[in-house]
Amino acid sequence: MVNFFSKDYDLEQYTEDFKVFMEKSHLKFWKISPMDAGAGFYIGYEIRPRKRGIWLYAMVTTDKIAAALRVTNEKYFEALKAQAANIQPYFQETLECEYNRIGITKDNIDSMDSDDRIEQFYFLRKTLETLDLTFRDRIENLD
Repeated sequence: MVNFFSKDYDLEQYTEDFKVFMEKSHLKFWKISPMDAGAGFYIGYEIRPRKRGIWLYAMVTTDKIAAALRVTNEKYFEALKAQAANIQPYFQETLECEYNRIGITKDNIDSMDSDDRIEQFYFLRKTLETLDLTFRDRIENLD
């Protein structure tokens, strides 16, 4: 059983616990990658339909979390970014569209705060699932 409230907690454990938390989601886990200089982790998920260079991810550092759609193909990114205004009503927070990513970042988060951890997990899962839902057909229609 996962102990979300352990005092001996670190970002790697947070990442593994989030992966377990996400097992109830319909999203398919892809990979976990450390950020440069050990600053945090990226947790990747596939988006359907699969298109080369497009995936969902959560980012976790000690002071921020994010959930986003990563689009490395510039043509695809511009096409999806142009539709952001139509997608915004699905989110309470403002979508950020920059650096080949469309998503939401929560700054000033203490990912080691056990009192807030479950809320952080729910925010990440809900945002990833909503990104998947709102972009699925749009990605399928990319040429």
